[in-house]
Formats: sequence, C-alpha cells, structure tokens
Amino acid sequence: MEGSLSKRGHHYLHEGPEWLGPLIECISKAGENPDMVNLGVAENCLCHAEMLEKLTQLRTQQPIVKSSFSYYQFEGIKRFREAIAATLNEALLKVYVSDASQVLVGNGVGPLLEAMVSVIADAGDVILVPAPYYHAFVLDLCRRLDVEIEPVPLELTADNDMVLTTEAVVAAYDKATKAGKHVAALLYTNPHNPSGCTFTADTSREVMKWCVDQKLHFISDEIYAYSTYADTTREFVSALDLLPELKQQSEDASTFIHMFWGFSKDFGLNGFRVGILVSENTAVRQALAALAYFFSTPADVQELCAAMLEDKAFVKSYFVMNSKRLRDANTQVVSALQELGVTSIVNSHAGMFVYFKPPFDLDTVDAERAYWLKLARERDVMMLPGFVFEDPRRGWFRICSTACPVETTIAALQRALAPL
Repeated sequence: MEGSLSKRGHHYLHEGPEWLGPLIECISKAGENPDMVNLGVAENCLCHAEMLEKLTQLRTQQPIVKSSFSYYQFEGIKRFREAIAATLNEALLKVYVSDASQVLVGNGVGPLLEAMVSVIADAGDVILVPAPYYHAFVLDLCRRLDVEIEPVPLELTADNDMVLTTEAVVAAYDKATKAGKHVAALLYTNPHNPSGCTFTADTSREVMKWCVDQKLHFISDEIYAYSTYADTTREFVSALDLLPELKQQSEDASTFIHMFWGFSKDFGLNGFRVGILVSENTAVRQALAALAYFFSTPADVQELCAAMLEDKAFVKSYFVMNSKRLRDANTQVVSALQELGVTSIVNSHAGMFVYFKPPFDLDTVDAERAYWLKLARERDVMMLPGFVFEDPRRGWFRICSTACPVETTIAALQRALAPL
C-alpha cells in the first residue's frame, strides 16, 4: 500500500520527529490503561470547569446562527478580531494599541506559524530559535516547508535561570551565513517553552533591535502571555509593547516585528484551534489572507470565542484565577520534586512546565532516551527528554504540571523517580 504514496507522502509517513511515535503510543495506551499519566502534552486543565460553565452559558444565550452556514472571512471574522484587539489592549498591553485590522486568526498557533514562515522564508532558509525550544517547531517549520532550524543555545546560570544573549544569536547567525545559508527570521518564545522562564524586557529589546538592524523577521511566540504566575518577580513584557520604541529608532520595525498568541494555553482550549497573529506588515497580512482558506477557524467557534472575550468581567476574573492556580500547581510540583531528591530545576515564571534534571546518571542522549522510554513503557509516565528540545545539556526533562490534577502528577513523579 505504501507504493501508492508520493515521495512526499512517504516522507510524512516515515520521517517524523523521534518524539512523535512514543507520544502517540502513550496517548493510545491511556485509553486502555487508567494508570498511564501523560505529562508530555502541554495542556492546561486547571480551569476547565469554569470555562465549560461559561461556554455552556454562552452557547445557550447564543445558539448557532444561520450565517455560520455560509463562507466567511477566512482570516478572521470582524467581530472576533475586534474582541481580540480589545482584550490585548485591556489585559496585556501597556504601551502598544492593537487594532483589529492588524489581527489574523487561524486554526492554532502552529498552523498559523507555518503559514507565516511560508510567506517570509523559502526552502533551505534558516530560522534562528533559542534552544532548548518547543519540540513541535520541527513540524511547524521543517516538515512541509523544508526550512532549517539553527539553535541558539540558552545559558543556564548558577541560579537556574535560562538566559538568552545577543552574542549567542550573532554566533548562530554567523554560523548559518558562513555555511552559505540565508537567515530569514528569529523565532522567540516568551514566556519560554520548555523552561517556563520569562525573558526580561531588556533581553527582548536588544534581540528585537538586532533583528530589525539585520532586516530579519522577529517572530514573538507569546502563547503563554496571560499565563504568568501570580506574584511572580519577573514581569512579562510583550514584544508589541516594545515596538513603538523600536519604531522611533527604525522605520523597518513595523515590517519585521510580529506577535503570535492563541487560546490553547491561556484559556485551556487546545481543541478549539484558535491561533492569532498581530502584525503591522500589510504585505504579510495580505499574503496570509490569500492562504487563509487552508488554516481558517470555523466561524461558529469564532462567534463563541468572541462572545466570551466580550464578557470583560469574566475574562479578567479568569486570568486572575488561572494565574493563581498555575502558581500553586508549579509550587506543589517543584516541592514534590525536591522531596524526591531533585536539585536542578529551572526557575519558571509562567506557563505550565517544570524543567528539571532527575538525580540519575543520564549524561548521554542514549541514556536520556532509554530512561524516557522506560518511564513510558514500564512505569506508565510520559515525560519529554531534553534532547527532543535540542538542549545541548544532558539529563534534563520537561513535564507539564497542569495536564492533570496535581495529586496525579505527583504520584506519577514518585513512580518515575523511584530507583532505576
């Protein structure tokens, strides 16, 4: 039967990233084995009950309308884009004022990011990505587009902070260009996945300015923007809030700065498939609008999400509640890891991850891989190893602390960290 596939189809079938098979295996196993705990998928379940209640209420008040049966503006219906811009202005941005005309909507940040890269980079071009980085970027950027990722190593300080330096960015850029490659963009995830750290405004500003000076696209993936922990000591600053300052220094800033956000993480709505791009670059927006047929979010989903955003009191209270629950989950899981003998844990300020080093001798990729597969297949726990995130350091693992009740997460970690 494989002979019926094209070369491209054969490539999709057999040449996926190494982590994909075991993760799918874990998801399939969970349907048959109640003991299987998947801490590998980024899902925020902490406020699902409240979100379900709200969306059910809204669905009752706003039944499906006939207009949803027809074609619509594929890059985002007007009502939803206006609600998104208003939410960003009221609940995130302190300097920048977003406008609905700058907003595009797609069926998830991943598909929208793939579309974005398709209009700014050609096959063989390079995207700089601070590493460790979100493992599925290899799907978003490489699988169909044939774009290459050049990792930019993050420094791990003695205080367990992840730090990005412009020097590291320049070194990665020079490495790619000396190899004859064209560098098209830098993809910057802030707050960061897998570490959960928030990069400082100074770091973002410096790297953004460097990209604009080099005429490289700076793509700010801010899918965890509203998931900062309550009482965090590290304030999150959106790239959009730094854009007005950069525009005063260079007219190119409007061309090369772009921000992504979505509903999967901050609202816990992975299944709704809502990704958002904010960009002042008219050519980028028009090119994406021409492709939006292929990545559009259903109109009825947009109508429902717009109604939710329009309830400003709910959105405000939801973000406060989510922030507190994220902090509490992180605190409990980190404390449990410490009680289990883990001493190396990256300081996180946002999101749903704990990035840590188990107290075992895992100093090679093979050792990481063997431990990872042993946990999944013998101890019914899925965690993701550092090598799938292109972390140059060995022995690190990422777990999601919000994918299931904290008690379940801690029990799974106790199994995972029992003597080998």
